[in-house]
Amino acid sequence: MIDIFLDKLLSADGVSFNWIGNAGWLICHDRHLISIDLHLSSKRLWMPPFNLQELAPHLDYAISTHDHGDHFDSESSKFLVDNGPCKLILPRSCVNDAASAGIPESKIIYVVPGQSYAPNPWMNFETIRALHGHPGRSIYIKANFDDCGYLITLGGKRIFHPGDTVLMQEHLEQLNDIDLLFVSPTEHNMHIEGCLSFIEAVDPRHIYAQHFDTYIVTDRNAYWTTGYQEPLRMALSSKHRSRYTIPESGVIYNIL
Repeated sequence: MIDIFLDKLLSADGVSFNWIGNAGWLICHDRHLISIDLHLSSKRLWMPPFNLQELAPHLDYAISTHDHGDHFDSESSKFLVDNGPCKLILPRSCVNDAASAGIPESKIIYVVPGQSYAPNPWMNFETIRALHGHPGRSIYIKANFDDCGYLITLGGKRIFHPGDTVLMQEHLEQLNDIDLLFVSPTEHNMHIEGCLSFIEAVDPRHIYAQHFDTYIVTDRNAYWTTGYQEPLRMALSSKHRSRYTIPESGVIYNIL
C-alpha cells in the first residue's frame, strides 16, 4: 500500500516537490517521481516522512550532483535500484562509489557537464558544471570538474539545482526563464553575496533555500552544515523576497 505522504505528493497538481533535507528534493509531475541528492543516512538530525521501502516502487530517477556522501548516498541508491524501477543519473565523479556499492552499470546514466539529455518523453535536462567550494569561500583543493548542476524540464517547468558550487560564469550567463531555483547559502557554496548575484541575474519565478538544518553542526563542518537562509531572505530585493521560500520538512509545495 502506498504511503499517505507519497500518495499526496504523487497526486498533487502541477509540479509538486518536497524538501528531504540538506540539498535533497523529491519532485513529481503526473505521477513521475524523481529525487535530487537524496540522502537518508541515520547521521541526520531528522528524517523525511517516508522510508526507502515506501519510496522504491515509485521513484523513476535518483539524480546526484557529486560523490560526497550527503549528496550521493550509495547505500540508499543500491536499495532503490534493487527494489524498484529507479535508475541513477550520476556525474563521472561517482563512478568509484557506485562500483563499490555494487550498483549495476545498466541502472546508471553517467553524465558530463555541458550536455543535454532526454532519458524519456516526460523529462529532459541539461548539465552545468559545479565547482565545489571550501571554508573562506575558497575553491576546494579536490574540486572535481565532473561534478554537475542540473537544469531539468519537467511538466513544462524549468528547474535548476546547482549542486555544491561557487558562483560561476555559467550561472550568470547561461541560465534564463527559470521557474524553480534551489540555492545553497552556505560558506562552501555561494554564501549570501553569491546567491544574491545569482538570483538577480537569473530572476527566477520561485526560489527555495536548501543545505541547512539537517546535520549536527560542529566547528569542523560548520562551513557546509550551517545555512544562511534567513540572512539571504533579508538581503533580497522585495521582488525576489516575495518569491523566496525557506522550506519545511513534510510540506508539499507545488508550482502550476
